[in-house]
Amino acid sequence: MTSQTLVRKFIRRPACLKLVENQLHVVLDPFDGDAALSGWIVYINHQKFRIPWLGNLMLQISIAEKPAFLPHNLAKIKRKVFANSASRKVA
Repeated sequence: MTSQTLVRKFIRRPACLKLVENQLHVVLDPFDGDAALSGWIVYINHQKFRIPWLGNLMLQISIAEKPAFLPHNLAKIKRKVFANSASRKVA
C-alpha cells in the first residue's frame, strides 16, 4: 500500500470538528476498516498533541458510532454549501 492509498483510505475521511474547552475533537464518520485505526487513535490521544497554530488546542480523535450525515442528504448539503460559490470574474 502506498502512502497516498493510506492517506486516502484512513486520513482523508468525513469528520465533524468540535471545540470542547481547550480541545479540538475530530470525530471521524465510521467506515469499513476503521478498526485498523483504533491503536493509532489511542496513541494520538494519549500523546495529548497540541496544535500551535490553533492556540495550542489539544487534538482528540474518535470514530463516531454512526455517520453524521446520511448519504441521501449529501446532495442537498452540497447544494446549500456551494450555492453562492459560483466563480465570478474580477474586474
